[in-house]
Amino acid sequence: MMRIAIGYGAWSAALAFATVAVAIALDVLGNHSVDILGNPLFSLNAFLFLFFVTAFPTFGVAILSWIVLHRRERHPGWIDYGFLAMGVVIATQLLIALLVAIWFQMATPLEFVRLNAWFLIVHGWYTMPIALVGTALFVWWLKRDVTVPPSRVDRVGWRS
Repeated sequence: MMRIAIGYGAWSAALAFATVAVAIALDVLGNHSVDILGNPLFSLNAFLFLFFVTAFPTFGVAILSWIVLHRRERHPGWIDYGFLAMGVVIATQLLIALLVAIWFQMATPLEFVRLNAWFLIVHGWYTMPIALVGTALFVWWLKRDVTVPPSRVDRVGWRS
């Protein structure tokens, strides 16, 4: 089970990285992040920083969420996996908002709540569907019907 949880965490982190990469690329290509000369304001260092800020919390939250959902050999359904995907998005965005609040030294809890609401409104409309589809693909990959033709030994059986 731990191997599958790590696989789900890596898959979720890869989707988070791809989401950030596409969002940044669309912003840069749309000329929203350029200076007067037309040079992009977004550097590779800022891109890698955003990768680490989004991918590592997503990796950890996804692993822990998968383990909690599958405790005691429980077999969840598709609705449970949908809630898992939405929970990973919300928990990761809360964790990222907490890191931003600590980084910018936001003192009041009201500012933190406002920051969380802003994160979920601005990013939730495209991160939720990506997480739902990504989790559905991962679960489908696990539940796919893998049929391997039996070997000669399996067909004949062991002879002693």
